[in-house]
Amino acid sequence: MKSPPGGFAPLLAREAIQWLRASEKHPFFLYLAFTSPHVPLQEPERWMNLYRESAPDVGHQLYWAAISHLDHAVGQLMAEVDRLGQRNNTLVIFLSDKGAPESALRQGDWKLIQRKAGPELSHLAGDEGETKNQAAENPRIGQRLRNVLEAETVNDNDARPRSNP
Repeated sequence: MKSPPGGFAPLLAREAIQWLRASEKHPFFLYLAFTSPHVPLQEPERWMNLYRESAPDVGHQLYWAAISHLDHAVGQLMAEVDRLGQRNNTLVIFLSDKGAPESALRQGDWKLIQRKAGPELSHLAGDEGETKNQAAENPRIGQRLRNVLEAETVNDNDARPRSNP
């Protein structure tokens, strides 16, 4: 899935701010599930440039840019809460999962996620919830997907993150 221009974080923040403005006269509950940082990591140059010189590789640059972009979007949302005079009446709970995997690929009914701890292989037709790592049971499929993933990350110039040693 291709990110909208500017990414999902500002899009979600803009929608939430519009909703807050429409709801400002009433008590409200807002559940806002930002998707960042998650693949596909695609960040505008504004955010990438912050880490062009300091990131050890493009994967770190993308990840750090995504976090900064998310931080900015949350800041905009909180600024709107302040503008509405609701900071003292608002409980904010910010949660995050472990973020983006080092690299991932879905091909047909199979999905491979490369993590530092090792590969996670899921057969989505038989395990839609991805509850069982099938890498040990299906080493040839795992290797085939790793080969495809490696070829894509080496030959592709779209700045997707690569696995880090």
